[in-house]
Amino acid sequence: MAIVGFILFVLGLIMLIYAPIHARQNKRRTETVTGTITFVKEVLQKNSSIGHPMYDYFFTVDYIVDGITHTTHSPRWSTRMNVGDEVTVCYNPNKADDSHIKEFHGDSSKPILIVALILLALGLLLFVIGVIK
Repeated sequence: MAIVGFILFVLGLIMLIYAPIHARQNKRRTETVTGTITFVKEVLQKNSSIGHPMYDYFFTVDYIVDGITHTTHSPRWSTRMNVGDEVTVCYNPNKADDSHIKEFHGDSSKPILIVALILLALGLLLFVIGVIK
């Protein structure tokens, strides 16, 4: 039980470190523009059950800022979208290549922070219980 607690605690720490990074990204990427999906990569999930395949999708999106075409990529996503679909791209007005796709990137860091704190508390509790036993 102590090992599971330790793992959860470490995951909580990682998320706690990531939350302010996420917040800074949102703070500097203040401009938005419509982007177009130009490529879709479909990957069969390893744990997909027979007869009901499940896929992860990765997208390449092009967007134009001041007449210059830029490209960004999505993280893994479970909902299929098609080439030609439009999405909202948030970008840094001082560096247009610094961007993310709004539909795939939450606007708030609060959920990340909440999950991090829950994992930290649960991990610490399980670790202490495991050490005491």
